Amino acid sequence: MSTFFLTVGFTLMMCACARRAYLDITGRWVPVEGYVFGAVISFVGALLILIGILLTAAP
Repeated sequence: MSTFFLTVGFTLMMCACARRAYLDITGRWVPVEGYVFGAVISFVGALLILIGILLTAAP
């Protein structure tokens, strides 16, 4: 179960970072809501990674 949380969290964070990098490299304009959505997705990914780490450390 911890592997699932780690994988999903890592995937979400990488997708959000890759989307932001793509928009910065191509110079496309995105409304502020797009950046907020990306930040929320990254936050959810970080929480899932934290849950996965805690599940791994649990006896």
